[in-house]
Amino acid sequence: MTSNINCQIINDISLLYELSLSIGTTLELEKNCDAFISKLLLRENLAFASVWLDKGSSHSEADCITLAYANPKFRVDRTKIQRSNILFSLIKNGKPVSVSSNEDIFKEIIFEKKIDKGTFFIFPLEEVGFLKIYSIDPESDEMFLNKLKNVISKFAISIKACILHERTLQEIEDRKIIESKLRISKKRFEDMAEMLPAAIYESDLHGNITYLNKNGFDLLEYSVDDIDTGINLVDIVSRENRGELGHRLEKLRCGNELNPTEYQLITKNGYTLNVIIASTTIGEGEVIGMRGFILDITERKGMENSLIDAKIVAAANRAKSEFLTNMSHELRTPLNAILGFSDVLRNESFESLTGIQAKYVDNIHVSGKRLSDVVNGMLGVFTLETQNTDLSYEYFDVMKAIVEVVDAINPARTRENINLDVSTDPLVDKMYADRRKFKQILYNLLSHFIRFADKGSRIKIDLTIISNMLKVSIRDPGTILSEVDKNIICERFLQINLVDSDDCSEEELSFLVTKKFIELHEGYIGLNDVGGEGIAFIFYLPLNGKEISCVQTAICEQA
Repeated sequence: MTSNINCQIINDISLLYELSLSIGTTLELEKNCDAFISKLLLRENLAFASVWLDKGSSHSEADCITLAYANPKFRVDRTKIQRSNILFSLIKNGKPVSVSSNEDIFKEIIFEKKIDKGTFFIFPLEEVGFLKIYSIDPESDEMFLNKLKNVISKFAISIKACILHERTLQEIEDRKIIESKLRISKKRFEDMAEMLPAAIYESDLHGNITYLNKNGFDLLEYSVDDIDTGINLVDIVSRENRGELGHRLEKLRCGNELNPTEYQLITKNGYTLNVIIASTTIGEGEVIGMRGFILDITERKGMENSLIDAKIVAAANRAKSEFLTNMSHELRTPLNAILGFSDVLRNESFESLTGIQAKYVDNIHVSGKRLSDVVNGMLGVFTLETQNTDLSYEYFDVMKAIVEVVDAINPARTRENINLDVSTDPLVDKMYADRRKFKQILYNLLSHFIRFADKGSRIKIDLTIISNMLKVSIRDPGTILSEVDKNIICERFLQINLVDSDDCSEEELSFLVTKKFIELHEGYIGLNDVGGEGIAFIFYLPLNGKEISCVQTAICEQA
């Protein structure tokens, strides 16, 4: 009897020694588990063992624990279990337990195939999970638990080391991916900047330029060495503009969005250029710098000042139109790609992002959005002057076009609680004109009424036919004007022209475009006081292209 006990003690010591030697031989989780558990199953003649771990891989798996290792694998029935399982309550005090098939809860903790009797030994692996061992023997063995709990606690430490190693490797890999994406993003930005016809710059918070594209170096006549020495944005504009630019940059650093502004720029060699400078901030939350563009408009300004006939005006407009088209494509296409792919990453369409990944992706998206806003603002400066003045004549249904405009403006009308009535002469059917510009005329005028009408107002649209002309009257009965007010509107809105566009407000520019489109059709727009029932804008367009009726003069006098 004593001899058997001694043999058992020696066997246990040998087992623990061999198991100790198998712990921590590698930082690869599966190999570490296999070295320990294979030895344990072989020496103790056990049927199955599995390791369940909480690796904290994603927020969505916070309520689950995952199978990390199983031996033999053919018994595996599931790879995840909920933390609500009764097994977790058995080991919540951190001590190992055994559950035999004689106990009621035995079936509730079976996660394996072809098991209906025997004993489960569950060893907590500190806070990272548990080791589950199955023996065919249906009787629990407290001695087995006590014998292994110390060596398994060391095994738990090795498991934690493996998990930490995996996380470290993953973080390194994630960091490499993020750095690679940032390098690609930076390279794309620089490639895009090199293709642009404007000077693109980046600067620190104090306005010291840290990056210029090729056009920037050519425009400013500076070199890379000059940037290393130090070039400040404020110092490259004329003395008269320095105070204003410095003030605007300070407002930008404080988080205010600024519109592109015209300045006089002094090159390194002393040449004076007329430019538009637009800037936005770099950084999300904490501003770390600024970026933007410097657009040389010297030639444009010179051309505007020296225009002497319609041929020169037309040539200038064509040049500007071509410039706008190229700028729109070269700027917006790569920006849309950057914004689109950053949105895909932000929405985690393919895989979840870590906190630092999400932060960098947000930085890419926000910077791209702000640069997009800057670009759109710059292109808006030229939109009016480069409007296509060619008319695309076609026959179209007048009422159908009006319905489309009303549908488009409905959200703004509903938001302001504005009612809209449309009445039409039965003779109004089809007309031969530029359908798109006809709709734009209506949209601009209705937008103006909705913008300035009182809530609950009622806007009326009347359509009639007079001597081969379509007469459209848009009226707000709630707005009564004095003679002085009507004179001001006629003088400011109806008599402005392209030369005055630089000093126009948004509303004035809208009226200018509307007036221009009507005049292209050889029509007429006027302001009328409808018998003390409010004001009305009335415009006339030929029903059949430019076949103007001889009674147009009389019609204009009526307005």
